[in-house]
Amino acid sequence: MKAHENNYLHLIGVHTTLNPKVFFEKCLNNSLDINDFDFNFKNKSEKVVKGTVRRKIQSLKNIDKFFQNIIGVEENFAKGNILCAVAETDNCITIGYTKAKTCVPMTLLKGNELSKEMIKCDLLLSKDVGACEYETLIIGSTDSLDDFLIKNPQIKYSK
Repeated sequence: MKAHENNYLHLIGVHTTLNPKVFFEKCLNNSLDINDFDFNFKNKSEKVVKGTVRRKIQSLKNIDKFFQNIIGVEENFAKGNILCAVAETDNCITIGYTKAKTCVPMTLLKGNELSKEMIKCDLLLSKDVGACEYETLIIGSTDSLDDFLIKNPQIKYSK
């Protein structure tokens, strides 16, 4: 999974003529002005868009705690006109990802928006970009990791 400053803007849900990276930098340095964005979207009322933006901003406040809770996962997630290769939830927020070599956040929703067919994520590993081996166990126990590595010898993990 990758999340860069140029994919922050579409997670917020506002309309702007600013470059996504510039929008992100203005958010970080508190220089974003009311004239830098609006709530105008084709076929959506301003009231609906503002409600969506409020929910997304509330959700962003919880994103740093996302992997501290039990995670549910669903492949081929669909919600309205949103179609994601995979989505995950901690029951406070739902993040949907594009399908690519590396998953990129595509949508941010408040609450658990996954279907009842979601499965519990028992194991989550991370590695640095370009690294060949996974280095960090984010979710799961060392026992479940050992079982997984026995069944998946192609996965390299440096303990």
